[in-house]
Amino acid sequence: MGSDQNKFGEGHDIGQESRGLDSEREGRTPDTKQESAKQTNSTENKPNTGSQSSETDKFIPEQPILGQHHTEMESNSESMQQFEENEERNINLRRFAVIGIVIFLAALYFVWGAFLNFGTLIVRGDAPFYVFISEGKSQICGKNPCDITLPRGEKLISFYKKGYSAQSENVEVLLWDKVEVRPIFTLEPYLNEITTIPEIPSVPTLTKYSLKYDDAHHNWKVVKEGDKKETGLSYFEGKIENPLIFGSDEAVLVIERKPNQNQTIQQNTLTNTFYFVDLGSKQRNNIGQIDGDILSAKPSRDGRYFALSVETSVVTQSANQTTTREISQSTPQTEVQTGNQLETKTAPQQTQKSIFVVGNGGIFKYETLADFKNIFWNPANKLVSAYKDGKSWDFNLFDPETNTPKVLLKVDESDVGSPITSLFSSSKTNKIYLKAGEKAFEIIY
Repeated sequence: MGSDQNKFGEGHDIGQESRGLDSEREGRTPDTKQESAKQTNSTENKPNTGSQSSETDKFIPEQPILGQHHTEMESNSESMQQFEENEERNINLRRFAVIGIVIFLAALYFVWGAFLNFGTLIVRGDAPFYVFISEGKSQICGKNPCDITLPRGEKLISFYKKGYSAQSENVEVLLWDKVEVRPIFTLEPYLNEITTIPEIPSVPTLTKYSLKYDDAHHNWKVVKEGDKKETGLSYFEGKIENPLIFGSDEAVLVIERKPNQNQTIQQNTLTNTFYFVDLGSKQRNNIGQIDGDILSAKPSRDGRYFALSVETSVVTQSANQTTTREISQSTPQTEVQTGNQLETKTAPQQTQKSIFVVGNGGIFKYETLADFKNIFWNPANKLVSAYKDGKSWDFNLFDPETNTPKVLLKVDESDVGSPITSLFSSSKTNKIYLKAGEKAFEIIY
């Protein structure tokens, strides 16, 4: 009996611990624990009617509680494992999402930079030529216009064409827009030796015109010499005094010459009033005056301009020379009274030759020291001049359209081997041909 009680007591302790543990696991309250203890005491007070097996039966109700505990632990373990798997899956998904975003942004940046972030530069010029962009890109332009696709932003554009120069330009290329530039290629003149000169000098000639009195209209008309009908090309109400006429197939230059009243110029020098007659429109314009003696004229190749050689005798004011009364009356004089005597003083004079270019737009003075024989019209109706300075020659160009001169090239005798004996401008291309001894040369400009 005592052994049974010990066993019971041990069983009681074990069951109580088990129930206490299950109570804590299941979150039972202390009241629940007391109720469980009462049930256990009630079981202990029952008489022991049998064998060992009957005592064992007393613990049968406790077995499901332990099984439930293990099941819950297994369930918690599975839940924890599933949570960790889900967490790992979410981490992987986030990683994939970040990688995907990075790839997408990289692809978008590539597409933007390679296909979208661009504008178009349109270059209009005399092809072929090269275009250089400040970013290091270059392109050959074999046609005009030349389209170049560039990333947007400010660009420094440079141009290259063999034998020519052109100014660089700063442009801003806008997104999906077009910007246009027009480089001006200026030929850099150079000297080139050739075997033979391919053409002979060709100089435009003047066309002769005259003034005739029109009996029917009682005025003066400009007619072309040789015209039997004497068709009037332009009319003047009054008679032109001391007329000088130069003409071409396109225009007539009528010059009225009157004695000059300017005391700083020799008395027999004339004042020239210019009337330009456009034969196409039949319009006449008074384009201005110049003083001096007009020696000769050269019409341009298109007949719309005239180069004139004009000589003037300018009175210098630096010193006066006292002479007698027998001085020529054609020389500028000034009479001054010294005491009871009357003295005549002669002003020194200096003769100057100048070159003027006359067109319907006005009269332009071409500042050059070249002799008129070395003045030529080129095919573009620009005036070429050559001036000998010691053992070298200065070649220049004058554009009457813009009234601008330009230095072409300086050629020394050492460059050609001997003195230049002849030269003329080509009538077909922008070239000047030179002859130096037995050698022939061309200046390409």
